[in-house]
Amino acid sequence: MGITFGTDGWRDIMDQGFNIESVRECAQGLSNYLIHSNQNNKPIVVGYDTRKNSKLYAKEIASVLTSNSISCLLSTKFSPTPAISFSVIDNNAAGALIVTSSHNPYQWNGIKYKSEYGGSAFIEVIENVESEIRDVQNNINHIINKDLLFSFDPKPNYQSSLKKFVDLNTINESKLNILVDYMYGAGIGFFDDLLDPTKIHIKELHSEPNFLFPGMDQPEPIPKNLTIMALELQKGEYDVGIAFDGDADRLGLFDGDGNYVNTIDAFALIILHLFENKQLKGGIATSLTMGRIFTNIANDYKVPIIETAVGFPHLCRAMLFEEVLIAGEESGGYAYKFHIPERDGILSALLILELLAITGKSLIELKNEMYAKYGRTYYNRLDLKYMPHQNSLIVNKLKNISIQNIGDKMITLISYIDGVKFYLEDNSWGVIRISGTEPLVRIYAESNTKEEVLNIISELEKYLFS
Repeated sequence: MGITFGTDGWRDIMDQGFNIESVRECAQGLSNYLIHSNQNNKPIVVGYDTRKNSKLYAKEIASVLTSNSISCLLSTKFSPTPAISFSVIDNNAAGALIVTSSHNPYQWNGIKYKSEYGGSAFIEVIENVESEIRDVQNNINHIINKDLLFSFDPKPNYQSSLKKFVDLNTINESKLNILVDYMYGAGIGFFDDLLDPTKIHIKELHSEPNFLFPGMDQPEPIPKNLTIMALELQKGEYDVGIAFDGDADRLGLFDGDGNYVNTIDAFALIILHLFENKQLKGGIATSLTMGRIFTNIANDYKVPIIETAVGFPHLCRAMLFEEVLIAGEESGGYAYKFHIPERDGILSALLILELLAITGKSLIELKNEMYAKYGRTYYNRLDLKYMPHQNSLIVNKLKNISIQNIGDKMITLISYIDGVKFYLEDNSWGVIRISGTEPLVRIYAESNTKEEVLNIISELEKYLFS
């Protein structure tokens, strides 16, 4: 099948599709792209996460880049993706290559490519990169040129930048009790170092790197992988629970009672905090799998609302070229125009803490106030693995829609902007889309009750596989 980039980079199983040879091939193709597009006169930042051999793969990438006369800034330690993305801007670099597969299971690894603006490369750029990779064949240079290789620590400047956007003193004076789960990932040490341990009580879970991610299916900050956090919070000793995925560009959030705060509510709370408490205004960009509360908020504050296909390349484009202050996707990745046009789980967590510190209210209270003003809906997602032979069946079902209703709800509109989105008569909706990074088909739904959401998902699953 070769090397293909999904919505967030190239990913494959280690020692199968992802190995030293394929990493070199990918790096050579990227080098050729940079040379052919005249972007080889600035350095490329290279970073990596805590997965098995990620540091080794990063060094191989650096070898290929420098052997092609492209200078390289190689991180001295594992680092969050947002820290490496920020380093692109901080070092006036041409882009970044990051060895990570984010939230995938431990067997996987991957490479994310960030452009010169510190955000996800656009789809047309990725298509050109893939074309260059296909043309590499065996013409790979990988003898390191040490004169072009430079080491750096992205942490100090990245953390200094975050301090410009968040009032850490107010957070520290609030004396919040925080439970944080690093999920054995690249965020370890990047979050707690920003807070004063003499004033803030922080307990850390899974705060040592472990590429096996024991006790969880994968380092994705969703309830099934955060049972230890939920149980610990139920003891009533903490105000908030925060979790980061494997490369810390996404946020998982729990209230002080151990209830998961879904990604739609978390994003909405951050938006309201920016608008109300920090007096920042601007448009809202969301992927099409986000909730209708954002339209209500945008209408209330008279700011633009933009809906894009799933994947941060689309949201990044909106941030760069539209009147957008903040962009978010259903998986818990949120980006801020005043920072970088890229997801940042650590900044998102700090903004939640700042919200709690300024208001003195709990997440439960803040959510209830939000529901009272903007309405409450329910949301869920189902991920279904499929076998290779089922792909054509699924694609055919999505191309040739043969239903007029989902359960007892009539379909009023169908959008094909990304997968298929069914708009229903009572403002409910359902989405079916094939993952761009792994063999999964995802079904999303939003409706007025939990039961209606589950029914929409169940009906769409039946439609796909009956």
